[in-house]
Amino acid sequence: MAAQRGTPQQRSLERRSISAAIITQPGDLVYLADMNCSFGDSCEFWNEIHHVMIYLGDGKVLHATDGIDGSGVVIQDWSEVAGNFVYSILRVN
Repeated sequence: MAAQRGTPQQRSLERRSISAAIITQPGDLVYLADMNCSFGDSCEFWNEIHHVMIYLGDGKVLHATDGIDGSGVVIQDWSEVAGNFVYSILRVN
């Protein structure tokens, strides 16, 4: 059995649909992971986090892009990235 990581508060938010309303404090780190739907009808989270964003408040996140358009780091509305799969949220005190 794999060891659990993070605080109980962090683990309690894992693998749920998350809205910006739940992320209440600027500075929250939002970890994204892909879904693995290759095994029949069920989808499971991969255990690989592929992206991290910083919640800025007021429904905005800061994150790196793929750099194709040369922007590097962007600020976007949460609604533009909410289609990604939030794996966990960490609040740094």
